[in-house]
Amino acid sequence: MIRSILLAVLALCPCAGCAAIATQVNVSRSAPALGTYSPSRVRSVFTARLTSEEKLPSVAPEPRGSVAWGTVRIVVNDDDSFEYLATIYNPRGETFTSAFLRRGGASEGGEILATLFADVTLRGPYIQLRGTISVSRESSADALADELREHPHGFSVSVHTPASPRAGAIRGSVE
Repeated sequence: MIRSILLAVLALCPCAGCAAIATQVNVSRSAPALGTYSPSRVRSVFTARLTSEEKLPSVAPEPRGSVAWGTVRIVVNDDDSFEYLATIYNPRGETFTSAFLRRGGASEGGEILATLFADVTLRGPYIQLRGTISVSRESSADALADELREHPHGFSVSVHTPASPRAGAIRGSVE
């Protein structure tokens, strides 16, 4: 009799363990369905590769010769707000003071539509800056966001030094 009870208990123990494991798995599988789902934000990400190599034929000559280069990543969020991440490699330690999003390619030096940063002094050999983009008063953020999403190659980013306040020491077309 004791032997049959012992066999019954041993037969049930693995099932109880399996049931506990199965319950944990089922809970972990059902957790996303319990209301923790968060829809991902719709974003558009664009990049401008900055260099001083492109010539500006339509802009008056300014002292050039920057050896700095970098990238600017522009993020257009679903609410039409803009963010940026600028990374600049600056081996000579040049002073950068501002950066702008412009209409037109990098070689055109077009109309300024938005300010990435301004009135700063950045001199380090490695510069990384993150922030939100301020859209100019003449532009509407939602119209600019739509246009950037549809035609990114129609825009460029310019980063300026005191020696190149109009054209930008380094520039790049948005891709």
